[in-house]
Amino acid sequence: MTHQNKLVSPRILKAATVLAFLFCTLFSNTSFAQLSLDVVYPKEGDVVMATDSTFVFGSVDPPGARAIVNGVPVRTYPNGAFLGYVPVGRGDFAFDCMAVLGRDTVAVRRSVFIPPYLTSTPQDTFAIDTTFLFPQDNLELVAGDELQVAFKGTPGLIGTFSIPGLVENVVMTEAPLPEKAYWGEAVFGEGKQVYPPAVAGIYHGVYKIPAGNVTDSIHVHFKLAGVNGIDVAAVAPGKLTILDDAIPRIAELTDEMTVARTGPGLAYHLFLPRGVKLRVSGKQGPYYRASLGRSEDVWVPESSLDFLPPGTPPPRSEIAVVRTEDRGDRVALRIYLQEKLPIQVDQIDAPSAIVLTIYGGISHTDWIRYDVKDDFVRGIEWSQPARTTYRLTVSLAARQHWGYHAFYEGNVLVLEIRKPPRKFSLKGKVICLDPGHGPDKGAIGPGRLMERDANLALAQVLKKKLERKGAIVYLTRGARHGVALSARTKMAAYIDADIFLSLHHNALPDGVNPFRSRGSSTYYYHPQSRPLAAAIQEQMLKKLKLSDFGLYYDNLSVCRITQMPSVLIEPAFIMHPEEEMLINSKRFRNQTADAIVKGVEAFFKQAKES
Repeated sequence: MTHQNKLVSPRILKAATVLAFLFCTLFSNTSFAQLSLDVVYPKEGDVVMATDSTFVFGSVDPPGARAIVNGVPVRTYPNGAFLGYVPVGRGDFAFDCMAVLGRDTVAVRRSVFIPPYLTSTPQDTFAIDTTFLFPQDNLELVAGDELQVAFKGTPGLIGTFSIPGLVENVVMTEAPLPEKAYWGEAVFGEGKQVYPPAVAGIYHGVYKIPAGNVTDSIHVHFKLAGVNGIDVAAVAPGKLTILDDAIPRIAELTDEMTVARTGPGLAYHLFLPRGVKLRVSGKQGPYYRASLGRSEDVWVPESSLDFLPPGTPPPRSEIAVVRTEDRGDRVALRIYLQEKLPIQVDQIDAPSAIVLTIYGGISHTDWIRYDVKDDFVRGIEWSQPARTTYRLTVSLAARQHWGYHAFYEGNVLVLEIRKPPRKFSLKGKVICLDPGHGPDKGAIGPGRLMERDANLALAQVLKKKLERKGAIVYLTRGARHGVALSARTKMAAYIDADIFLSLHHNALPDGVNPFRSRGSSTYYYHPQSRPLAAAIQEQMLKKLKLSDFGLYYDNLSVCRITQMPSVLIEPAFIMHPEEEMLINSKRFRNQTADAIVKGVEAFFKQAKES
């Protein structure tokens, strides 16, 4: 049987094509759509620091799909983003995430590690836990120092420690560890005190180093006495060296600026320039202890020190002369020393003053000379609160502080204090805008909006609005490239900025509930910057109508600059889907920039009134 082909008319073919296109379009928007799931956080292999719950976020496509995490539906948003706050367990943990659209599903697993709590050694196990032995770091101590030791073992027994050549079988005390709340919840959450479970079997001991003993790299030995005369023993990993402090050890700082801390790895305390000499009196791990006086110590990194030859005298200087010098928009104090000494500068609000402390300084101050052209410094008084601690109190004529810069010219210590501006408006003011991050991405939102890009977009809008008010505006970066944090503040100092504003968009630490903790926040470090931060925060709350996430003192690198008021601004949370959508909108950027401008103007107005 033969078949004859029939030709289809062009009109029919065209109609069929249109119908096929419409059918495919309709179908592609429903069950034939390509379902996808993007889990932005956490990333595979992350160490997640959480207590009992934490957040997970990302996006589904198409936006009509549902998101499920560990079998529990989580909230999805109109743009397809999702955010969940889910219970977690300790140790190896998995977030099983799923996107669901009709009968279609896509699954993604994120395997993470959540550090377990410290737990008590079981009562039926006779042992010392070798992962919990202190000291863990190598130590260098001198006579009079107290050595604290500890180990964890079977509860309810008798623990002792020995230091070969010094002391044998010192009885230890069993006591729980001090309670320590999770910082993330305490600072950024609702302030709840979330403590880990109490741990039994922590044995503590202390030993005061006696005079006349010198040792080199010895270990502390522990013993736990059981029943029937059976003992278990362990050795602390850290080595103990006891030094003869009869000959002082003097070291010189080699970095451009060294952070001196309150303890090894603890809070920032002093910022010391290159060339300052310190008397070193001990060591823990990578930090050396330096004595500022009889009762005050700081800790500096080993890498920042160059030890001077034995016999180098401890840093000391008689201070005989202080004088002021008018420098137009600043006044400079010049303090004449014999060598570079550690210093501390504190700003006082009421009454307005700057307090300069010089460690190693001894007063012989018979002369303080004032520059008659300057009326900003009302008076200078010296005091000697300790044998080798010298203090100057510089009373000022304006309550608002505008910045200072302390530095050495040879062995002359110079403290430049910025005067109030002649006009309290934005016109003619130099503003340094810092779009945070770049080249690093910063935080990333559920829809993959990068904080780096959001910060720059806001900075560009803010720059135009400030310039319309007559300000001179500089950006620390453009496009996606950027410089180190220290270079950003150096740039602000180089251009002699009146104000430094660092622009960011926020994210929470692990374990904090993102549905309860969100909104706008502002951060400062020095007292001179708090009024500026408060004024900007107040205006953002009025204009943006988001939750008040707070005004913070925070030890942030870009806020530590001393030459001008400096704040860091977080208008909204890029990790929250609703706020990420706002951040990505032109309207919200304009509202945020308007709020910041009004905040800066309010700051100048308040400063004028004070």
